[in-house]
Amino acid sequence: MDVVNKKEAANILKTSRQRGSRTSKYTPVYESISDLKSGDFLVLRSLEKSSKLGIYQGVKRNFGDDIKMASARDQDADGEHYTVVIGKATDHDEMREMAKRG
Repeated sequence: MDVVNKKEAANILKTSRQRGSRTSKYTPVYESISDLKSGDFLVLRSLEKSSKLGIYQGVKRNFGDDIKMASARDQDADGEHYTVVIGKATDHDEMREMAKRG
């Protein structure tokens, strides 16, 4: 047990925190999103629902409204999987309109 001043306590807490050093299994996805150029989209295929939701939550947490996702359900012999398209919000709406037009 130690008694320390406020500054030392803050430093101890800062260096002991796991949150800042924790990595997600989706970190490679987030890194790829960070590298997206205007007009480019990241496509992830055959994702299970739990993975799709995990990526969605991480994208919202890490990128806010700057990045948008769209998904489509795939029907295959193994059950439900999803294809996810991720891109910059400025390009996303135009891409969605193009998809609707066929």
